[in-house]
Amino acid sequence: MFGWFSKKDKAAPMAEPQPTHDGPAEEWIVALTEHKLTVHDLGPFATEAGRVTFIDPLICPTEAPFHTVPDAGGRLVVFENVEDGRNSKLALIFSDAHVAGGAELGAVPVDAGMASVLTPEGFAALNAHADALGPDANLYDDFFSQFSEPSGGERKRVPLPNGIEVPYIHAGWGDGTYPIFSLTDADGEICAIYTDFMGRNRAGDWLLPPGVTRP
Repeated sequence: MFGWFSKKDKAAPMAEPQPTHDGPAEEWIVALTEHKLTVHDLGPFATEAGRVTFIDPLICPTEAPFHTVPDAGGRLVVFENVEDGRNSKLALIFSDAHVAGGAELGAVPVDAGMASVLTPEGFAALNAHADALGPDANLYDDFFSQFSEPSGGERKRVPLPNGIEVPYIHAGWGDGTYPIFSLTDADGEICAIYTDFMGRNRAGDWLLPPGVTRP
């Protein structure tokens, strides 16, 4: 058992009050997560359609909820827990504006240990590739396994045969259901969207945007 709380092992105790921090999204996430994080910037991420979805790419559902984001694009960022090398959070960061608010948008179900964030084009391309592999194939054995690391902890962009890249990110504790949040600036504009795999502290409390509460 790792030192940090596993969401899939037991129910979390009553949440500790979350501190506050005045800063842009990347700094805000690092400052308010108790475990030390290494920031992996995986480069620009185009969002011309202004919508993204979070899924488990190995399951590749044929339908998924999409969330509205800025259409100017952002940066794909993974936050790694230094203590055990697991990926703590996956984010798209759209601006350097200071975080002033946000919202809970839903959750991503992870059934095969991996997570991805995709545009409508990327989502359609991944489903098309799954169909092309045939009914007796599966996306891990017949495609993604060549990009997997023996020790796990993947955080990379995987090119499909048509050139579209799919983020291939090991989801913290593995299988589970992980919340998705937006962060907004003082004008209400979205400056980031993220999913939290490991929480912000040893109790496993999720990292909540300002103004968002949970029972």
